[in-house]
Amino acid sequence: MKCLLSWLKGISALLFFLPAISYGQQDSGSIFEQYVQTLETMERVTAARENAVLGLIEQGYAVSEAGGNLSPEFQFDIGQRYFYGDRLPKNSVEAAKWLNLAAQNSSTEAFHLLGFLYQSGEGVPQNYLKSYVYFSIAAALGKNDAVSQRDSASMRLTPEQLDLGQAMADQCFESSFDNC
Repeated sequence: MKCLLSWLKGISALLFFLPAISYGQQDSGSIFEQYVQTLETMERVTAARENAVLGLIEQGYAVSEAGGNLSPEFQFDIGQRYFYGDRLPKNSVEAAKWLNLAAQNSSTEAFHLLGFLYQSGEGVPQNYLKSYVYFSIAAALGKNDAVSQRDSASMRLTPEQLDLGQAMADQCFESSFDNC
């Protein structure tokens, strides 16, 4: 409830100064200051919301239904916490679930860690082809470490599998990460 009230305060602050812009009642400096304050309030609300969700997960509540409404960064954070056992019980299956959510929202880090999961078979069935695909995507999104890991994964694949892997990575990009 507190998060909702804080969020509403942030929105009401935004709504408060918008009419002033329209009617020219305030100079641009004070409008900018109010806007910055509103953004800071919204960032605090987001951080509080994410901490509350993490607290619910720690207490054993299922929040996977809400996973799609969380930022990709936070989805990755939850997946990584499950993977390493940081504030959440170590659980590679849950890690993979949250990392997949983050990957669907184009999280470079999620694709990178998923590459490791599929390479090792931790939390997911071991699959060198998928490992190659996820490392390829992470590399294409700018994760420099993923280049050597993709190349290493490619050593385990046949030329036909490499072609298929590249096609799968291309399909992932073409579908805006919906079909990875």
